[in-house]
Amino acid sequence: MPKPDWSPVEAAMNEGQEHKVAQPLGSIPPGGVLAAKPQLPAKPLSYWLRRFLACNPFYLVSAAFLLYGLYRVSVDPKFLSSETSQLAFNFTSLQFYEALLVATAIFLARRGIWYDSTLLIGLENMLVLIPFILISQAALIDTQLVSVLCLAGGAIAVARFSSLKQFIAELSLPAGLLKAGLVVLVVNVALPLVYRMLHQHKVGTKPTWGAAYQTNEYTWLLLLPALLALASVLPRARPTGTLSLQRGWLPLGFFLLWIIGTAVHLYCLGYVYDFGLRPDLLAPTIWVLLWMLHRRAKDLFPELGSSWHSALLIPPLLATLVATPQPDKAVFLVLTIMNAMIYGSICSHHRDHRAALHLLLISLAALVGGLPEDWGRNLATDFTRWKCIGAAAAGYCLLCAGLSRNPKLGIFGGLVPPSILIAVLDNNANSSSRFWTTTPTQSIGRRRLGWPSCLCTACAGRTGPTQARGRFACLPPHFGGFTLAYGCT
Repeated sequence: MPKPDWSPVEAAMNEGQEHKVAQPLGSIPPGGVLAAKPQLPAKPLSYWLRRFLACNPFYLVSAAFLLYGLYRVSVDPKFLSSETSQLAFNFTSLQFYEALLVATAIFLARRGIWYDSTLLIGLENMLVLIPFILISQAALIDTQLVSVLCLAGGAIAVARFSSLKQFIAELSLPAGLLKAGLVVLVVNVALPLVYRMLHQHKVGTKPTWGAAYQTNEYTWLLLLPALLALASVLPRARPTGTLSLQRGWLPLGFFLLWIIGTAVHLYCLGYVYDFGLRPDLLAPTIWVLLWMLHRRAKDLFPELGSSWHSALLIPPLLATLVATPQPDKAVFLVLTIMNAMIYGSICSHHRDHRAALHLLLISLAALVGGLPEDWGRNLATDFTRWKCIGAAAAGYCLLCAGLSRNPKLGIFGGLVPPSILIAVLDNNANSSSRFWTTTPTQSIGRRRLGWPSCLCTACAGRTGPTQARGRFACLPPHFGGFTLAYGCT
């Protein structure tokens, strides 16, 4: 029987891993001009089909079918009658499958089949926290079984990763990643125990008070973002070699899979113990993720331009809008304050960073627009959220006009902010007419007398009006007004 020719598939799998050899100097033609490379023909469909099959996506499909098959077998009443037996079957089957993944990855790495070995290791990182989701179900079935399964699942996970670290020396698993992973594992081991303990003292379904409710709230608001912030201790994304297992982004990718698994675990715990998931609970994690992306952008994309890197400062500002459905807007205010502090720190270290200065002003205006209505009612009995937004928008537009060198924005600052204030704060028509007969003209005239310069000096601090206005010009002024108006409604 003739031996099949696998050379095209092997070439596709190993493509990009060969060492690039520099062109010898003797190959340069006389005159110092290299010959133009001929244009490559379009790749046929068979080429892309081979590349797709070489990527071997069926590993992921097989894992999904395996999980579904375990579920279908365990719920069959003719196979296993009790829920404890079904849980034990699912837990042991999944652990056995993950052990096979690790053993196969080690075997393929020893044979030099790096791509498939890397893919199996990535699949193991996707499934490493799945057994703890099953333990969440065990907490309601058998209380004594929770501690045993939690400790067993944690110990088996440590054993699997120790085997990968010991038998695959080429695998990029730095010490910082392993320490962060150990913290994530301990949290996932402890969560089912804590939720089950507090469930004994919970009253009713969908509670809004009590120790169990507060624990679930702070787990989403503080614990999960803190785990994600551990990405800052990971080493810089630099490749340690030319193999698939040595790519620089692998440690950060593994850590992100663990965080996603932890978030899914928290969601399942909330589903089991009747806790709702609101957008404001997700906002801190999204906010931390976007700031981590800005911090790691240069590591992941070394050729990223400065303008694109500055554009990554905008998503954390928009992430605060996720928390706006909360009635008291506590999460929105906290995240906005932290944004203002970070933008202010960037401005203090880089005084010519226009984007950071612009976003700082937007954050301050959004902070004013998001203040509780009760604070405004102490000043005016008819104070509402829209009036608070209008005051913040007027102040923001006034700052834009004061910090700009464009005289057209001076007219803008003399007309538009007073109009906003009249619309949202003044209910007296007579005072409105008097304002329109005097204030716009006086405002335009005062620009020539230097009143925006005084405002600019007060806002810019020691830099002075000229320097502050020279640093400011990134986005149109109405962008911030739209952002804070949408975020504070």
